[in-house]
Amino acid sequence: MPLHNLTRFPRLEFIGAPTPLEYLPRFSDYLGREIFIKRDDVTPCNGRQ
Repeated sequence: MPLHNLTRFPRLEFIGAPTPLEYLPRFSDYLGREIFIKRDDVTPCNGRQ
């Protein structure tokens, strides 16, 4: 599913900061479709990054 199709789902804001999605080109090539991963490891915690 292309990233722009995600706009059809409602958003809930829990921490007030965006959680980036990172495109995985090699995994996408292997599976034959676009694959993204949600990067929780770069999400700020307790207001700090």
